[in-house]
Amino acid sequence: MARNKTTKNYDEFQLIYRQAYPNAVVTLINPGHCETEASGVFNSASFNPNGHLSVRAILDLYDINGYSRSEHTDSHYLDPDLLGCLVFIGSLRLTCEPELYDCSLTKQPVKVVNNLVYIGKSSIKTRIRIHFPEVEKPVAELELGIIFVDPKTRKPSVLPDWWRAKHAPYCEAGGGPIPPPTSDPNLWTGKYVRQEDIYVQIIDLDPNRHCHFTSFVRFCCEAFGRSQYRHFGFTSRGDPLRDVRTLVCTFKGEARLGDVLKVYFVQDLDDKDTYHFRIVNEAKAVIFESRLQFFPQITSKM
Repeated sequence: MARNKTTKNYDEFQLIYRQAYPNAVVTLINPGHCETEASGVFNSASFNPNGHLSVRAILDLYDINGYSRSEHTDSHYLDPDLLGCLVFIGSLRLTCEPELYDCSLTKQPVKVVNNLVYIGKSSIKTRIRIHFPEVEKPVAELELGIIFVDPKTRKPSVLPDWWRAKHAPYCEAGGGPIPPPTSDPNLWTGKYVRQEDIYVQIIDLDPNRHCHFTSFVRFCCEAFGRSQYRHFGFTSRGDPLRDVRTLVCTFKGEARLGDVLKVYFVQDLDDKDTYHFRIVNEAKAVIFESRLQFFPQITSKM
């Protein structure tokens, strides 16, 4: 099939992938299953002051999937060039195991196993399992709800029949779409809601010049950590460097360079380790919602 480029910055994405993962070994098991092993994916910036991996470092491993796509352009299910569509992340669910933050474990080479697990009308769900060399089970599991959008109308594009015929036989059972991070509406009217302003910087952009989906998660962690430190310092009561256990997100809008975003968050009524987040743009529209659960608090050494 002839390639028909539809994404303006497609080559820039590939340029980043090839530079970021030059040692990646890609194995395409079938059109719905890809495995990638790579070293050098973590550096000092991937870790917080406690020596634990940041949640963004984990989410960034999704880009290995982009590298896999560049290696198998005519076979991989996520090739937007063949579909004639733009690709957007609509939802996300992350589950982390304690071993992810174990400083004594060897973390590289990291193995990323990617499976197609759901096909909808205009969307799919992919499941990514992350493995460390010394741990038998996955240390993290990431699910992404991916929406295909017509580049002209900017509306969801129905997946073509030829694509379904090719990839549906390789779709593993994985349930339906990712449920949204629901919260009690009364939470957002109380006095315990906290708010932090975040500026979208150049480092937050993807090659499409929009805010990268991982940056929205970073904004939440930054707002939480900043507020906790200001109120409590580096203590067990308000440790700003807490490790993420689960994360559920819904992406509702875009952010651009220079935008001033307001991050609102509030503690769950029933679980003290869970917080609900909303990001609001300058037009006062909610562009992102998430529910973030931390592992139980520990006392920082600082």
